[in-house]
Amino acid sequence: MLFTWKTTQIVCSSPLWWLRYFPPFAATYKLIEKTITAAFQSIDREIGKIVKRREWEQQNGLGGGEMTSLVDNFLDVVQKAEERKKSGDVPFKHDTYFHMDALRSLCFDFFLAANETNSNTLHFMP
Repeated sequence: MLFTWKTTQIVCSSPLWWLRYFPPFAATYKLIEKTITAAFQSIDREIGKIVKRREWEQQNGLGGGEMTSLVDNFLDVVQKAEERKKSGDVPFKHDTYFHMDALRSLCFDFFLAANETNSNTLHFMP
């Protein structure tokens, strides 16, 4: 085990944020930061692929409106919110929640949830 849950809580919790600068905790914090950065880069690549596919479909007239994933649906809502903003319409209250950073965070949450579920399943298997 690279780092324990307690160490992670100590290093990443807000009241003790300054501990990340001390040698015993600095390595753990850097490892956590590196892992999270790599996960977000992977998520950004996958979202980028979906955005490029959607743009290609729209340019070639193939965008039949069929949503194949949560990311497609989320991007559709983001696009509609941007269109409302450009046209001067009154934005919906939920438009403030639909942006690319929220999509990245949502995908990361699903990644963590799937990771935890698989980990627990494998732990209980004989």
